[in-house]
Amino acid sequence: MTHTCKNCRHEILGKFCHNCGQTANTHELNWLFLWHEIQHNFIHFEKGILFTSKELLTRPGNAIREFIEGKRVQHYKPIALVLLLAAIFTFLFQYFKVELAGNSIIRGIQDGGNASKKDNLPINLEDIREWTNAHYALQALLQIPFYALATFIFFRKSGYNYVQNFVLLTFITAQSLLVHILLFPLEILNKNVQFYYLPLIIEFVRLTFWFWTYVQFFNKYSKTKSLTLAVVSFLFSFILQILFVVIVMASYDFYLKHLH
Repeated sequence: MTHTCKNCRHEILGKFCHNCGQTANTHELNWLFLWHEIQHNFIHFEKGILFTSKELLTRPGNAIREFIEGKRVQHYKPIALVLLLAAIFTFLFQYFKVELAGNSIIRGIQDGGNASKKDNLPINLEDIREWTNAHYALQALLQIPFYALATFIFFRKSGYNYVQNFVLLTFITAQSLLVHILLFPLEILNKNVQFYYLPLIIEFVRLTFWFWTYVQFFNKYSKTKSLTLAVVSFLFSFILQILFVVIVMASYDFYLKHLH
């Protein structure tokens, strides 16, 4: 049975228009339609998030590689997932006024150093700590291009282009946010008891998932080589980010002193 598409007027053979993709069965807009749409979108929204979250925690590298190769229908889109988890993450940390695990470590470094050492640093750790506490989600998004570039450089023989590496690191960023959210009770515990090793434990778990994903994803390499290149690319991207921050802060300081 054929139909005429109500969107582009092409003939439809089947359930969808081959020209524009609209469904052949367009229901009347009524309360029943509205209820069906709410149920449909919520179920698919929930299933996509739960499925992708489970995959990122149980078989992350394999799942991301399958996504890049085309197995995508059950997955929640990576950038949308990062934005959603970042919103949840930001709400939790801002509402409960918890300091990030990484920033607790930075504070420990500050407290352990004397004033002269801190004054000789090229960047102000306190400024970075305050900014990341308030803008961690934005920081996580801004880091993706640097991590993707480093991965693209050090895993170039894998054959994945920069955009594919960007998708990989977007999923890993979502994974890191998810781990932070799941370990949030430890963040609250650290806030109350100030146990210095808790932030280290949280960062260790996050990085373990990170490097495990690399080893699974780049399965054409040996596990030792994948892990080694993952660590090297992580450190290289970290250096790139520090250089970027130093350049931006120096440029801003120059602007204030000479051009403002």
